[in-house]
Amino acid sequence: MARGRGERRRGWLRCVAVVGALACLWSVPAAGAATPSNHANWPDLQCGAVSTSVVLREDLTCPNAIFVDDDARLSSITIDLDGHTLTGPGCSSEQCGTIEAGDPFTSVNIEDGTIVGGVTFVIFATPVGGGGIRDVHVEGDLYLSSNWIRLGPGQQVRHDTIDGQVYIIGSNSTVTHNAVGGGIMLDDGPAGMVNTVITDNTVTNAPYGGIAITDFFLRPDISGTIGDNTVMDSGGAGIDLDDGADLAGLVVVRNRLIDNGGDGLHMGTHSWDTFPSTGSVTVMGNLAMGNAGHGYDLEPAVGTTIDDGGRNRAVGNGADPACIGIHCRPVHS
Repeated sequence: MARGRGERRRGWLRCVAVVGALACLWSVPAAGAATPSNHANWPDLQCGAVSTSVVLREDLTCPNAIFVDDDARLSSITIDLDGHTLTGPGCSSEQCGTIEAGDPFTSVNIEDGTIVGGVTFVIFATPVGGGGIRDVHVEGDLYLSSNWIRLGPGQQVRHDTIDGQVYIIGSNSTVTHNAVGGGIMLDDGPAGMVNTVITDNTVTNAPYGGIAITDFFLRPDISGTIGDNTVMDSGGAGIDLDDGADLAGLVVVRNRLIDNGGDGLHMGTHSWDTFPSTGSVTVMGNLAMGNAGHGYDLEPAVGTTIDDGGRNRAVGNGADPACIGIHCRPVHS
């Protein structure tokens, strides 16, 4: 019998009492709040191209996306929203986002405000690149495509509220301390995705997997950390490490996977994926609770090594056995 919403929340509260993580769901500070600006001498942000650091001094609506000028060639540009709201066209067949940053020689930073319509970063092979988004409420999707040959820093996504999905393509990006309402998708790039850090996020109501690897047709390797995240009420698995990626040292640690529509943690491969893997993944200290499928279903590609770090827990999941491919212990509510 399906549980009602109130029952789901009571299950969450019992989980909180068990794991001692009362603040995990509420630990993301409100994004978009006004903060004192030190940029009084900067020019105003206006619709069109941006070629220098700017500040938004009042709410602004633009009919087209704001582009970071490809001719800027500066080491860094900051778009300071200064607590205001920037509204753009969102996605169409020709463009996606309210702000589009595509200059590979410029680090673009967006901070302190609200963006309606999404943000797109496309930073290709470059030793500069980088930048990111901090203390911003994004009413739309956030698309990060960076460092396809593993050079330089990736983008930093910190302390934001993102109502849509976060897409990550490429290496060296960090997504931490965010509230994400549509899931975090890790997609393939020609050189794989190394040094990816996804930590301390709260992910709710994703239509598919809460944190998921998708479309790895090129079989690149992925390494980094997925840790200390709370993933709830996703349509699929809480964390879905699927589609045949070569998991070259990925660590999945201390995540709370609760009331998702699939397994808590799923790892598998497709029938077309016949290439041997040489990667490994460490799974340690995670909690899977109240998920519709198994707590853990780890059936990776041939050659992938599962390093069972222990202390993985499962309670009240919908499918037996609770744990496949890994040892885990029950949690008593």
